[in-house]
Amino acid sequence: QADRAVMAAVLGEITQQAAALQEVYAALKPGGILAVAETIFDPHYQRKSHVLDLAQAAGFEEVAFNGNCLAYTVYLQKP
Repeated sequence: QADRAVMAAVLGEITQQAAALQEVYAALKPGGILAVAETIFDPHYQRKSHVLDLAQAAGFEEVAFNGNCLAYTVYLQKP
C-alpha cells in the first residue's frame, strides 16, 4: 500500500470518478494522503465541492487546502 497519491488535472478525464477514488482509497495505507490538484484552465476542471463529495463518499477526510476557485490543491486523508 502507498503513503501518498497525486491526481493533478486528471479527475475530470475519468468517466467513473467515484470508482477511481475508491480504488485510490483502497491503495493507500491508513493515514495516507491523496492530493487532488485542479486548475480552471483545464477544460475538464472539477470544482472543489464536487471533488469533496466524491472523496467523502469514498471515505476520505479533507485535511488541508491551498488555492482558490481558479487553481487549488485539496489534501485528503484515509483515516
